[in-house]
Amino acid sequence: AIAQACRFFEITAETAKRFNSIICVEALGYCFCNFINSIQEADQIVRNVDIDNLGLVVDFYNMEQSQEADIDLSPFITKIFHVHISDDDKDCFRRDFMKEEKFPIHRKRVESLLKIGYCGDISIEIDLKVDERKAKKCLEMLRSCDHSIHNIS
Repeated sequence: AIAQACRFFEITAETAKRFNSIICVEALGYCFCNFINSIQEADQIVRNVDIDNLGLVVDFYNMEQSQEADIDLSPFITKIFHVHISDDDKDCFRRDFMKEEKFPIHRKRVESLLKIGYCGDISIEIDLKVDERKAKKCLEMLRSCDHSIHNIS
């Protein structure tokens, strides 16, 4: 299965490269599938294919399911192309804005990424109807992260 996935991503990344597009491999939570469930598995594919427009999506929601949300991501930093963050409304198919009571946890994760040099986009991935009040609070929390801690050399 890994070899097939590598071939798929190789063909896809080569095609996308012609259009100046990137492709990302995302480790999904166990509630979604039973293949590529860890950042290490996703990274293995990215490194095996070794095409510069193929990278990783770090999804903290999915990483919580595999107990990876708080690991050191510095070994992957050069291949992290995008970050997703969310919480759920009692079901993995009902991803929602970050819960206020978990803001300190999410802030710590975002600041850890910034500290190792991540300066890309962070999206809030939701399945539910947009709640403007929740969206504003999440944006405020993300903006309150210490962006001065970038470790860019």
